[in-house]
Amino acid sequence: MDKLSVLLQEARPLYQQRKSVKRTIRNNCVIVLAVLIMSPVAIHQYNNRTLVNDLYAQLYPSYDGMEYYIDEFDAMGII
Repeated sequence: MDKLSVLLQEARPLYQQRKSVKRTIRNNCVIVLAVLIMSPVAIHQYNNRTLVNDLYAQLYPSYDGMEYYIDEFDAMGII
């Protein structure tokens, strides 16, 4: 029985080290998986935001001179 307890005491640090390495690998895999899943979402949102900003710039260009236009609400006297 004495030899068994000595073997267990010798094996315990190796077991703890292996357990720590496995936990580190698992945590790193979870982080990498999260980044891989979230990257396309972030890129897609960035691209959509860029497209919306470009569309807004095309629809409402900034003019140097002031121009007034009459839209259908002004023509009908609503505004």
